[in-house]
Amino acid sequence: MAEKSISASPQPSANAWVTLTHHDRVSMRAAMVHHAFVCWIRHGSKTLYHGETPLTSCTPDQLLLVNAGQQIDFCNYPVPRYGYQAHLINLDYRTLQHFYHQSPHNQSCKAIHIETLDIDATLESVLQRLASIGTRSPSSLFDHWINELLLLISLKGFVFRPRQNMSIQERIHQHIGHRLEQKWQKKAIADLFHVSERTLDRQLAQEGQTFSSLLRQWRMEQAMSLLLQHQHSIGEIAYRCGYQSHSRFSQTFKAYFGKSPADIH
Repeated sequence: MAEKSISASPQPSANAWVTLTHHDRVSMRAAMVHHAFVCWIRHGSKTLYHGETPLTSCTPDQLLLVNAGQQIDFCNYPVPRYGYQAHLINLDYRTLQHFYHQSPHNQSCKAIHIETLDIDATLESVLQRLASIGTRSPSSLFDHWINELLLLISLKGFVFRPRQNMSIQERIHQHIGHRLEQKWQKKAIADLFHVSERTLDRQLAQEGQTFSSLLRQWRMEQAMSLLLQHQHSIGEIAYRCGYQSHSRFSQTFKAYFGKSPADIH
């Protein structure tokens, strides 16, 4: 009998603007990039690594462009007085699909995997407009300026090419990644995608993963992101990441990152 594949309709996140700040060096290994993003560093620098080998570094006069579906090692380096501050623009895959297909020019651009791009006056103007809008304004206005940013990037010869084949773990993340506070069970996920638990286990094992390890990884990555935004208490972050117990959350976080949430927060 042919194995049934996961094919549930994804529930993607919208375009989002996130500001990260910290005063200590922060590093992460094998961080999964769930959404394509543009990183605009205001203070400090970011270096991406393969193992111990630096791949690329980004400073405040550059944009870092990273497409989804990759695992990256990175380190954020603060500078005296200002620390590290960066704006992340997470890009909805529907926005990228629409933009890519609306102009034949995009098909001749270089597909973005990991790229750095020098910021000129025109780019900075659009970035400043996005910064002033944030996500507080109507989404249509924010999305308009996202498209302006994508247009400027394409005119410089780069484009976020839509990915046709996502891994099973990516498909699951698109469905539950914005609801990690819920008590997800493997059976519920299998039912959600109309497969048996055994089939789900087998398909994840082919990617070297288990559902429990993925859920812990996604929750810890979200916890780190929320801590670096400095907008929520540790207790609220624990709840948003699916932990009812503050102490259990702290223990899991420290085991995963080697630092406690209080050290980051």
